[in-house]
Amino acid sequence: MRRSLAFLAPAALTAVAVVLCLSLRNGIQGAGEEAQVVCHNSYVEWFSYREVGSTEDRTYQGDFLHVIGVIQVTGGRNLKDVRADVTFKDSQGRQIEAATVVSLLGTYRMEDGEQIPYNLLGPGDRLPFHVVLLDESASARVATYNISVKYSVTDEEPYRGLVIINERALSRNGLRVMTGELMNSGEDGVRAAVVYAAFYDRDGRIVCTSFCFAPMHIVLPGEKFAFLLYSHSPLVNLGENLTCELVPTCVETDQVPYREFRVVTHGLSGGEHGTLVVQGDVANIGSKNATTVIVAASFYDREGRPLGGYYATIDKIEAGESSPFSVVFWEFYLAPEVSNYTLHVSSDPYTGPEAPSAEEPELVRSTPSSLVAAAAVAVGASVGAGLTAVASVTGLGEQLNAAISNLPLPDSAKEFLKLYAEETFKHLTGEELAARRRRGFVSGGKLLSLALSALVLLLVFSYVEVNGFPTFADVNAVLSVAPYVLVTVVTFFVAKELLAYGIAAALDVWCDFRIWLYGLVALLVSGFGFLLPFGSPGRTDYEGDLDVTKAGIVATLKVLCDLMLMLPFWALLSLGYTVLGDAGLLMATMSAYYSSFPFKPLEGQAIFRYNKPLWAGVFLGAFALFASTSLKLLPNTTYLVGGLLAAALFIGVLVVARRGRMIRPSERIVPPPPLPPPPDQFA
Repeated sequence: MRRSLAFLAPAALTAVAVVLCLSLRNGIQGAGEEAQVVCHNSYVEWFSYREVGSTEDRTYQGDFLHVIGVIQVTGGRNLKDVRADVTFKDSQGRQIEAATVVSLLGTYRMEDGEQIPYNLLGPGDRLPFHVVLLDESASARVATYNISVKYSVTDEEPYRGLVIINERALSRNGLRVMTGELMNSGEDGVRAAVVYAAFYDRDGRIVCTSFCFAPMHIVLPGEKFAFLLYSHSPLVNLGENLTCELVPTCVETDQVPYREFRVVTHGLSGGEHGTLVVQGDVANIGSKNATTVIVAASFYDREGRPLGGYYATIDKIEAGESSPFSVVFWEFYLAPEVSNYTLHVSSDPYTGPEAPSAEEPELVRSTPSSLVAAAAVAVGASVGAGLTAVASVTGLGEQLNAAISNLPLPDSAKEFLKLYAEETFKHLTGEELAARRRRGFVSGGKLLSLALSALVLLLVFSYVEVNGFPTFADVNAVLSVAPYVLVTVVTFFVAKELLAYGIAAALDVWCDFRIWLYGLVALLVSGFGFLLPFGSPGRTDYEGDLDVTKAGIVATLKVLCDLMLMLPFWALLSLGYTVLGDAGLLMATMSAYYSSFPFKPLEGQAIFRYNKPLWAGVFLGAFALFASTSLKLLPNTTYLVGGLLAAALFIGVLVVARRGRMIRPSERIVPPPPLPPPPDQFA
């Protein structure tokens, strides 16, 4: 929702003349000992203003006089309720009475018909102001005005924990735009959190003021909200490089907001006139009826930089009920840059010993930049598959593996340390096949490897879904995400292993899952270092009546199996289970893309040897889906289409392979049989 006022077209040349006249005939009177106005300016502009909460719902429109400036605390004491009081006089020096005067900046309470702002300032602090005379006739009669400063002295200390982070200046449509985030970095909750802006021209004259408030009822420690402020007034020359002063203010509070909400569904779509809309449903999962529910959305670009924030208000959600919401991102000129958003839900605060602890806002994984994503893939591929490829070409891998084989360690430890498995696809002879059939599909070592891999994936993907530190250090935030990631990991592994057993049973092949040191390191480095996991904590070894063709088919089915698993996670994402869907899609597409690299011990090497055009199709398809998932490039329906296509190919390839139509004679992955012994020359 937007403020209840609108800036429309500026007045014509007569308005500019009034501006020039007023700038020469104004003054400051009654400045207190503790605070004074340090700069000010004025202009006339067509303006529309609606009284929020007015019983008459009154709207003012016309060419109104605006007075802007900055107040500074010049004394040594703390002040609260600081505000500018402007009086207007005509050309005869008579005060203009019975005219409505309002202040446009900040949040206020009404006392005896006067706007009293919420603020608390210390020595040296500054505060922009913007006062409007909402009477067109009176505005035309103003010849001069006087500004005085009102305040109350207090022993309360200003809260210094409200800070501005990620501040950035932009130029859009000829206007100076300031974006950033208002964050509570302190240890206490605050209310009436506002960021003020004063814009100055090249000569240091104030030409515009603006403000943005955090819509949350209470801003708790660690919480933040994206803001956007822009310069707009007749005093601003389009394209002028203005400077901006940003001032955060707030008031401490011990109140606790009601936060027993869950965003059930949400999604971003295009709105009218180039805007964007976040729509969804929010449920009250607590035991209290919630009133004045605020759904706040902060928007970010692909680099994670803030682009502004807006909110929607829901009058009431009873306990156990849900309600739809719609938050509009109005800045159409910034809409093409929006890549991600976060949601925060709260309602009217309350106090008391039974107040529940606050929950974290809805977490949405940040979208990495293309450079960060490329670096994560490069590091993951280099540490895992790339290292094994170089070692294989140079012969260092065989030497290292031979040295590891001679170490006084258990065989399982040696396999863990080896650079790559020399027989990822192992051909078994008749006797070996008979012996392998007598062994079960499941072993203790395999179950242990799966459990350790699941634990690593849980840790890495939980870190990624909460966007790393400092959120990862918050136990409550991690616990709010970890169960969903755990469900994702278990679902992914169970489904993947069941499908792997199905492939093995259909093609008379056995597969063993083992922990893989170098893929594990690649996953940890890319996940913790770049917030984009790219690696594998384990590898799969295959045994059976294998030749180049059959090995290539088995490897292709394995990659298609990963891509098929996009389907359940696409469904979860569509139903609003953001963490479940996002983590699952990222896990499935990452596994498929990583496995398709054509190096040992990955399946891509077997596909590449079997059919290079097939490998190219699988590799590029997996890359496109992984890039779309990690960078959020394509609509969610892409994963539905991709998953259905992978499922169709999986079934088709498996059926044809099962019937033996694709298992043609070929060179087996096994050395030739030994030559017969020479005849006895002395027979």
